Amino acid sequence: MRAVSKTFSILTTLVTVLIVVVAGAVFLPRLFGIDSYIVTSGSMEPAISTGALAFVDTRDTDPSVGDVIAYDIGDGTVVLHRVEGTSGQGYITKGDANESADLSPVSPSQVLGTYLLQIPEAGYLLSAYESRPVSIGNIQFPAAALIIIGGLIALYLIEYLLSESVKNRAREKE
Repeated sequence: MRAVSKTFSILTTLVTVLIVVVAGAVFLPRLFGIDSYIVTSGSMEPAISTGALAFVDTRDTDPSVGDVIAYDIGDGTVVLHRVEGTSGQGYITKGDANESADLSPVSPSQVLGTYLLQIPEAGYLLSAYESRPVSIGNIQFPAAALIIIGGLIALYLIEYLLSESVKNRAREKE
């Protein structure tokens, strides 16, 4: 029983650390002006992988030719494409995997920032946990967050109950 309790304790700690690390990797950069986006198309392959989590420096909104920028196309959709040149109307952009430049120039006001780096496949992982919000009273929570928090609480309760069982058996033997 003691081995089961110890194993469960280690498992609970590892799951907690993993969740904290993932949450930190996604949310901590925002404190420094870095946003993350899930890449959903292959237009920037092989430089930026489909399914990657791409990080963008929102403080750098004055890109140079050759930079990859994130920009809003007007309906809330964010695009990551490379600046191929400039015109009087803005930036000429093109996805690395595309044969021709984008049809419309990107105005400076559309630029959200400049691409920094990616974590391949991490976007797939995060999108699996995106879900519709659940309302509790007047507060809305992502359903995945409630599931994760509930799971952690359950893990800690089970760990507590196992450790108490081990302690009780030790007392009985005395």
